[in-house]
Amino acid sequence: MIARKKAGFTLIETILYVALATVILYIISSLYTAMITMQVKNRSLTDVTLVSEEALTHIVQTIRDARRVTAPEVGEDSTEISLDMHDDALYPTETISLLEGAIMIQDGSQPPIPITPANVVVSNLRFTNMSTEEPYSIRVTFTASVYAGGRADLYQHSAQGAQKE
Repeated sequence: MIARKKAGFTLIETILYVALATVILYIISSLYTAMITMQVKNRSLTDVTLVSEEALTHIVQTIRDARRVTAPEVGEDSTEISLDMHDDALYPTETISLLEGAIMIQDGSQPPIPITPANVVVSNLRFTNMSTEEPYSIRVTFTASVYAGGRADLYQHSAQGAQKE
């Protein structure tokens, strides 16, 4: 009598196939996780850069629209800037400052309004009056961080610029 071999996989072959499939799935999931993390980082960096540029543009335009810089004094720096505006009847002064991680602009006696969104935290806001005479030359610097998954320390952008000409 001739012994016939049964068709199928042995236990060793099955274990090897399962181990190989596990390794392949692990590699694929690791690559997918890394791709998603990079996507979130790139989106966060883009967001914080755009918000910084928009805030800086708004600050620069407000300074340029002002009649006079009242604080900081020439040669000094400060965490806020006070401006005399052209429209004395409506809003004679404007103040730009940092409050609870947001850049705020206050028109006259109105309550301050944030010009940065809640998911962006701003720090180190400084206004330096570099003027010797009119026109005013003001340096504006700040650091903006975006919250991504509850962490604000990974995605930062520093911005600076401004002068009234």
